[in-house]
Amino acid sequence: MKPLFLFFFLITSFSLAAQQQYIGLTTGQVKRHMRSYIKFYKYTMFTMEEKKNEISYLLREDKVQHTDFKYEFDPKGKCIASGVYGNCLQCIERDLNLVLKKDRYGWVKINDSTWLSSYRRSLQMTMKKNVGEGFMYGLDIRKMIWSRTWYNDRIAGKI
Repeated sequence: MKPLFLFFFLITSFSLAAQQQYIGLTTGQVKRHMRSYIKFYKYTMFTMEEKKNEISYLLREDKVQHTDFKYEFDPKGKCIASGVYGNCLQCIERDLNLVLKKDRYGWVKINDSTWLSSYRRSLQMTMKKNVGEGFMYGLDIRKMIWSRTWYNDRIAGKI
């Protein structure tokens, strides 16, 4: 069980640490990165589901825990949200810490489950529990549109 946990940690770390970097990429760029990810880890049980403004990659390998990676796109085809979903809270929390270590994003904790990046980056990260679709935990990063006043008030805890 321990090797399975470590392997899951390694595969999600690779992807989660990069989740915030997907924001702003085109649909094609996200697909290329995910193809490289699949090829690098030699996955054979990885499927893609594509809807109008969303792409999901479903990892169903027997040797690792099931994991979903989801990306949402605006009408111009730019990534506005990315998320990863699984059943290992420890994995999600460790990967959350990897994301928070990216200093250039300036993450600030708002509450137990929400972080905001710097105003310039305009990202909101949320750790979710009981997300449904067969998964207990998730981590979403979403591009936000907010005013400077709202952002400052939120950071100061006024909202």
